[in-house]
Amino acid sequence: MELTIETKHKGYGNEHLAPVVTVNALATDLLRFDELELTPARHAYWAVDEYGIVTYMIHDADNETGFGGSIRRLVTNTGEHRELKGCWSSRSSAMNKLGYPASIECSVIDERGKYVSAILVDTLVAYLQDHELPYMVRVTEDSASDIRYEIQAI
Repeated sequence: MELTIETKHKGYGNEHLAPVVTVNALATDLLRFDELELTPARHAYWAVDEYGIVTYMIHDADNETGFGGSIRRLVTNTGEHRELKGCWSSRSSAMNKLGYPASIECSVIDERGKYVSAILVDTLVAYLQDHELPYMVRVTEDSASDIRYEIQAI
């Protein structure tokens, strides 16, 4: 895995760090997902791979139109095999609110191309400390009570 940090300017010149992760291939078929029942029809699924890259989604049995109604197969941490029709990806800030380990949006580059995902805040902080890069973690809550982590250069 190669992790690089891009500096982005936000607002009035405040810098925040945008992680970009490059990997050869993500072994998503080996992931085991935690499951949280939000309502009887809605469930959240969350998993993290060996690189700290987070995969999460929401399945709503009453609205199975996400990703064109495609089927996503996964295995839960209890070993159950699930087929989810039309699940929706979720934002890291929404999953942070649900109590999953803190994550922040990142770009991932792998054999499929470049796409948006998330990385554990702990993984990113460890990288910054290992490379002696000064940073500050800022945590905010928005009007929907989503919890956002932002890594700022100092």
